[in-house]
Amino acid sequence: MLRLTLFTATLLAAAAPASALDVGEIWSAAAQRTVSLADFDAALARADVVILGEIHDHPGHHTGQAQIIRRLAAAGAPPVVVLEMLPASAQPAIDAHRAGPDPDADGFATATAWDEHWFGFGLYRPVIAAALAAGAPIRAGDLDVADKRSIGRGGPDAIDADERRRLGLDRPFPEQLSSDLGRVLIEAHCGKLPEAAVPAMIAVQRARDGAMAAALRAAKADAPNSTAVLVAGEGHARHDWGVPFVLRETAPDLVTVAVGFVEAGRETDAPVPTGADGAPLFDFAVAVPPRGGGGNPDPCAGIGEAAPK
Repeated sequence: MLRLTLFTATLLAAAAPASALDVGEIWSAAAQRTVSLADFDAALARADVVILGEIHDHPGHHTGQAQIIRRLAAAGAPPVVVLEMLPASAQPAIDAHRAGPDPDADGFATATAWDEHWFGFGLYRPVIAAALAAGAPIRAGDLDVADKRSIGRGGPDAIDADERRRLGLDRPFPEQLSSDLGRVLIEAHCGKLPEAAVPAMIAVQRARDGAMAAALRAAKADAPNSTAVLVAGEGHARHDWGVPFVLRETAPDLVTVAVGFVEAGRETDAPVPTGADGAPLFDFAVAVPPRGGGGNPDPCAGIGEAAPK
């Protein structure tokens, strides 16, 4: 089988007009080739929802997300930006900060108590700055900690029927998808996740996907002429079981485009990563240069046996 290499010869910021994406080449799952920035922009313009999947601690992914938010804003109405990183209880603080006289990214971090909910605000500063500069509404996309704990301990039945419907948890979840998701969760925890903890983690993952999908649906209802943009981990951006899956179930009329960021220079049989069934996980993959300092750290270094909660 022909193997393809994703690469960026140089950072485009140094060699191309400012209108180019700095982070690198854009691969289309439908075309199975690289596409122009104009074609990428056109695909995003046709979308109701754009999902930007990330590796949380990769700066290049956040650079790409910020550039896409700016391009969407320049092309039309400001997008509505939904953040996985903040829970619903942070929404009043988000709204109050945006309504202030001069909202800025660092003030946003302080107002929302970012460090209490997530890590590494410096990584996300470009994303928040781009959203604020565009005048984009910002929505908290996650569940509150207490809700996640309840679902983790008691499953979907731990919440009332209306909330289950809002999160899409009243709909069947195919057994094969549950098995695939469980396998990926174990791999993400470097094989240290006890089997007994997997069902609870699947329930919480599905609930969080449902919460983000609900936030996107609400964003489109409130601003129908704007693109709803989700900034979230790549596991939530996957077409097979992530937020796109929930939207297909709960809002099939919405056109959703999922964008993943992949490591430039990797050799692969498929330019866009695929799931267990061989189908592309994302509609587009953006090749991002490797992190500096000798490559990516080993995510499994120092991880011990995880205990079920």
